[in-house]
Amino acid sequence: MEIRGPSLWESPPCTGVCFKWNDYDLMYEQTLKYCKVLLEDVEMLTMLNESKFELAYVESFDSCAPGIFQVKFRIVGGSNFLLLQILGIKNMVMVSAFGMLPRMYEIVGMVELPSFMPESYTPYSDDMTFLERLTNFRVYIKLMLHMRHWDSVFWEVFNAKYPGFPAIKEIYNEKTCLIMANVNEFAETPRPKTNMIRYIGGSTLYDAKPLTKVCTTEYSRSAAVV
Repeated sequence: MEIRGPSLWESPPCTGVCFKWNDYDLMYEQTLKYCKVLLEDVEMLTMLNESKFELAYVESFDSCAPGIFQVKFRIVGGSNFLLLQILGIKNMVMVSAFGMLPRMYEIVGMVELPSFMPESYTPYSDDMTFLERLTNFRVYIKLMLHMRHWDSVFWEVFNAKYPGFPAIKEIYNEKTCLIMANVNEFAETPRPKTNMIRYIGGSTLYDAKPLTKVCTTEYSRSAAVV
């Protein structure tokens, strides 16, 4: 898997969409591969269920984890018989490194307003031109379509193994009890305020270091520094 590009400081200014849609699909394809492997790892799934976890943290892009957490196994009489129970872990915390994303708005029952709310993968602010608003709408629609498509792909994998498996969307809506979104100092995004959403910032900030002699000299010449 190769999803690489120039560093933040060397990359050209972003216009329109700040990522490649094929990279987005590649990420889900890799997730699908390990998801299929996890579903066949009976020993690990049994061990996880025997640990009796009550809460799970799930990345907002992950369509595999909610399905895995939905499945609960039980070994009967030491045999290889596995009983599927539609119980699993009852509560999930959704986390996001990119701020608020379409799935999160859906879970909290809010609608996105791409006419003036910039999407996470664009360089826009709330001050957009008409063409930028159109691009923002396009990004929003494509994100929703990609999310629906991949949710369906993962659901087919789970449903093939366990017929009658609930939709990924249903699992998220039923079990998500809290959303934790990153506050990115490089990319400001809309932050709706509800009791269900908590914003976590500073994870990519380093400890403060002393100023260089040059900076100290320059700043000392002024009565005040902003």
